[in-house]
Amino acid sequence: MAAALSLAIHATAVAFPRPNCHSFYLEVPITAKSWTLDVPRVDNDIDAVSFALNIDRWSGPNATELVLASRDVNATYTTYAELCFPPEGKDKKALQILTHGAFFDHRYCKDTRSDLFPDGTNLAYLGDATLDEGSYSYVKAATDAGYTVLNYDRLNNGGSDKLDAYTVGNGENEVETLRVLTEMARAGTFAHHLCPGSTLPQINGFDKVIHVGHSFGSGITAALLSKYGGLSSGAILTGLLFTTHPSEATSVSQGFGYAASTNRTLFGDYPSGYIIPDDTNRIQSGFFHRYNVTDPNGFTNEALDYAQSIKSPVTVAEWVSLRGALPIGPSSTFRGPLEFFVGEHDALICSGECYNNYDLSMLKDFYPHATARDVYVQPGSGHGLTLHKNATAGYIAMFDWLSSNGL
Repeated sequence: MAAALSLAIHATAVAFPRPNCHSFYLEVPITAKSWTLDVPRVDNDIDAVSFALNIDRWSGPNATELVLASRDVNATYTTYAELCFPPEGKDKKALQILTHGAFFDHRYCKDTRSDLFPDGTNLAYLGDATLDEGSYSYVKAATDAGYTVLNYDRLNNGGSDKLDAYTVGNGENEVETLRVLTEMARAGTFAHHLCPGSTLPQINGFDKVIHVGHSFGSGITAALLSKYGGLSSGAILTGLLFTTHPSEATSVSQGFGYAASTNRTLFGDYPSGYIIPDDTNRIQSGFFHRYNVTDPNGFTNEALDYAQSIKSPVTVAEWVSLRGALPIGPSSTFRGPLEFFVGEHDALICSGECYNNYDLSMLKDFYPHATARDVYVQPGSGHGLTLHKNATAGYIAMFDWLSSNGL
């Protein structure tokens, strides 16, 4: 599975701008994994480039070999989340839990910049980039379709805790966080785990929970299906695929810089080991595609500016995780429908060509009890599916697929 994932982000609560959404902080208790990593420290831009060069060495250790040791640590971490409900009068469907990928936070799925964290503090956004929510926001499309949506910041991102980048700031702990969030959703116990000052209306537990991930978030979701498949009623893994011709994109190609020095306004307080693509060109080459400015499925300059304005660092342990150290394997307990959803020109997963670039037999081997196993290729899109002009057409395809499978 390592190759497929080689490249595939406490105070008074305020209402999310859309009236049917609530933002809050949760205290999430997990049995965390603390790693000992065989990687150099990253404390400046030169270290960030050296880290990328070192991890790309063909003769060097693979991702799992870089994890020299792992031990259990009982911990409680703070997670920022937004719970959004369908408009009044809409038939209520299942809950969707969204897990964003690397280099972004929860705004990848929301595509708007008007939110405040519950402490009333606006993120110090760069520039004036904005996007039309109706044309891009997955959250709006899903709630309009009748789904309730839990959109959260993974650990080390956005409003959630920023952990040590070498030990506990790894993907395994993000899998455990997703597990606990899912258990809370099914039991209806979010209100029991709110941080002081956060508020949330009393909600019942959800019988059906759909997991939707993107890129590294899809890897985390796939690991959840491997370890705790019975918690999921169905899943859509976007920006991830079991490819027959995998991407040859490297760590070096990401153009890593040290987060704290790349942008001191946004990331000046981020600790050692947090890295980020250093310029807009890196974001474009990894996440976007268009033939020319009139491409009906391509991206607009505004969408690229928006992506650059909301990019978020990753830890070196997260990078080792997505390079192959996540605990992903065959699932004996997942018994729902599963769809892999990728852009036609996804550079990070398929080297820019996803049609006929996947192995259905591998899907069956990994998910032998799934009620459906499908692959959908979104025409004309790159890796950043929510950031292209045909994003809403892709959402409709996802919701039609869910409906056809009883969700």
